[in-house]
Amino acid sequence: MEKIIYRVRGQMTVIFKCFNLVDDCVLYLYNQTLKHGLKVVMTTKSVEVFNISSGEKYEDKNNKSGLVKLHGAFYWISLDAQNQRLTVGIGEPRMETMIYQYTFQKEDKPFLENLIYLHKDKDSVKILKILVDPITDKIPLSVKNTDDLTILDIAKQKYMPKSNLSLVSQKLYDCISGKKFVLNDKDFPEF
Repeated sequence: MEKIIYRVRGQMTVIFKCFNLVDDCVLYLYNQTLKHGLKVVMTTKSVEVFNISSGEKYEDKNNKSGLVKLHGAFYWISLDAQNQRLTVGIGEPRMETMIYQYTFQKEDKPFLENLIYLHKDKDSVKILKILVDPITDKIPLSVKNTDDLTILDIAKQKYMPKSNLSLVSQKLYDCISGKKFVLNDKDFPEF
């Protein structure tokens, strides 16, 4: 069994692939003693989450999907103890790709804050990346230069400032964001 520790107790996002769609894809989030935690089971039909000690099932009644039969598909699990939330998604880790969400009771916060280990027990699960921060909010897909942004744009999460992009993405944005860089000009008006 592979054991991975995450840097902030009760807070992380793990991005992973599941190579075997015949078996369930199972990940565990444990506390220090490895006796208490959460078991996340993904099948081709759903996501199921259980309390390892009590066996209690944490159900998202809106969840109608799980593993997908698409080449290259990857998944994510986000633990947010501060907001008592566990989310699971397919593809890029963002709220828009979420397929499962469960909000725990306020009294569960100490339990969630003690989760520090991630386990996978099968070679069919490959951990791609672990992020320190949980997925907590929608991120705008539109970018604006800081000079063009208003406080209302940020407050409504309509646009993100260019400075929030990675350095590589900022370079790409700068290459195509000039005022004369127009795609739907007279040569290609239907763009």
